[in-house]
Amino acid sequence: MKHRMTSPVSNSKTESRYGLDPQLLPSVVQVIKEDRIQWEGKVFVSECKSSVPPLSSTQCTLEDRGNATPRFIRCTAYSFPVEAQSAQKSHLPLGAIVCPLARPEKGERDVPVCEAGDCVKGCAHCGAFMSPAMSWQDCGQRFYCPFCDKLNEVPWQSYQPTNQGRRVDCEKKPELSLGSYEILEKQTGKAAVLLLAIDVSASAMRTGQLDHICKQICSQLQALNGLEETDRSDLRVGLMTYDSRIHLYNLSPALSRPHMMVITDCEELDAASPGKLLIFHSSPVSEGSDQKSSSGFFSSSKVKSIFQGPDSSISLAKECVNQGCSVHIFVFSHHEVGGAWPGHIPFLTGGGVICYNSLQSEMEQERFRADLSRCVDMQMAFKVQLRVFVSKEMRISGCYGSFIAGPDSCCVAMAALDWHTALAFEFTHNKSLDETRGVAIQFMLSYSSSSGENRTRIHTVILSASSQPLDTFRSSQAETLLAFYCKKLYSLALESPLQSLREELQTEVTEMLACFRKQSCTTSVSPGQLVLPQFLKAVPVYINSLRKSEVLLPGLRSSVHQRLQLRSLIVSMDTLSTASQFYPLILPLVRDRHLEHSVHPN
Repeated sequence: MKHRMTSPVSNSKTESRYGLDPQLLPSVVQVIKEDRIQWEGKVFVSECKSSVPPLSSTQCTLEDRGNATPRFIRCTAYSFPVEAQSAQKSHLPLGAIVCPLARPEKGERDVPVCEAGDCVKGCAHCGAFMSPAMSWQDCGQRFYCPFCDKLNEVPWQSYQPTNQGRRVDCEKKPELSLGSYEILEKQTGKAAVLLLAIDVSASAMRTGQLDHICKQICSQLQALNGLEETDRSDLRVGLMTYDSRIHLYNLSPALSRPHMMVITDCEELDAASPGKLLIFHSSPVSEGSDQKSSSGFFSSSKVKSIFQGPDSSISLAKECVNQGCSVHIFVFSHHEVGGAWPGHIPFLTGGGVICYNSLQSEMEQERFRADLSRCVDMQMAFKVQLRVFVSKEMRISGCYGSFIAGPDSCCVAMAALDWHTALAFEFTHNKSLDETRGVAIQFMLSYSSSSGENRTRIHTVILSASSQPLDTFRSSQAETLLAFYCKKLYSLALESPLQSLREELQTEVTEMLACFRKQSCTTSVSPGQLVLPQFLKAVPVYINSLRKSEVLLPGLRSSVHQRLQLRSLIVSMDTLSTASQFYPLILPLVRDRHLEHSVHPN
């Protein structure tokens, strides 16, 4: 395939004010179509230093042969520049989008699970886990760790000889041959709890929605009770109601009737187990607060106070993270939310906020039933710790996503994580790369399952390194850059004015494309010609969509709360969902003349 696309100078009647013919600008639909023609129904083999993968929207089978598949990790470039100066001149971000718990598609094998005692131990110096990125020496007696640049002695208990640089038991052990595998630890913790909190205040009673809420909860619990015993043996359900006080209930089957305990001092209440907290709130979220619009806030430095949660919410969210508690709020209030937005804690704990206008209509009742069922059934990891290792020549310069940032950018703590949540990490050079070794990146996810099992999931990718700047451009992909820039800018919106973020994004992408144009064109190119890398043809459209998104665009198009909700939803999306959010595919409706004639006979 060609590595650049050019469009000829068009006549003045069709040229835009930039000298380009709008009809010849790259089409995202065409890019998606071409990728499907090339890969749909086929197998993409993910090997060490593999090439650019198929688009996330293309239905194809991904096979792990030493590199974590794009299902789990997508990189902004699959060939990093050797020199730091070259990376800076290209203006291409060096990063990775990781979705640690992504689900394999049909035809793909699940991530293999092995016992902790059966795995070959990783690096004793930096803590990186065993992977194909480790290189064996001295007939298998030692291995070199690319993450800390040190040699490790292999204990005699786990020693195996090597043949042509690979251990003879390589194919029998996932940690030696695959980019993704999981370790089941011997120690087990507490099983997750499903805690239901129902608003029973006077204002909630007046809405008349409490009865329907309780009926749906009962229906959901009966469905859980009907599961096979193997699926529900570890499930624990708790119930509480609240108004100005909290009411706890003892639902032991040994009691003739439930016992209720009233707690007046809510400050001393502690939830001691990981799990989901589902709050069903029918009262006004904030009474007597002033209505705030978007006017002025999104074009000034005040935006910091808009997107950032209050200190009390951040402190409570941190407590939820420490205990592995994911908060989900169902809001049924008829009143305007006003100045308070209830989503800071839920979105910072892996949960979310779902609002309803009224449960009086059948449509809203059905939506609530589906939302509740999906929330209860969704499998999640709790008490999550995500640690990142990268080759010694590189360092982590940023991490972006829906979480509370900590002091160490290479370690992220989260209360809970589901299968479609993704995070972004950015890398910067410490020194020149070794072109023969490339770049190794490892994500280590430790978590507790809903049944209380302690597990560690490892994803490793090995990328190539090149002294040719064009190799970096030719191994980049537009949709991954979109997801990366989206997570980065939406995260930086907590601290920076939106207008400056939009300008910086435009400047960065313009200089990036100008650098490719200069590097790839050996002869003079007319101003009307568009020169783009093969896999970055959709970048102008995607980046323009991001610049004009509701979160970043000043003005009165949406309210403060709509922007807060949208930002919280999008910042945690995976690559496929992000690309669909900014450039949704529209299905054409074929006009049926016969149907039209039968409906309108005259």
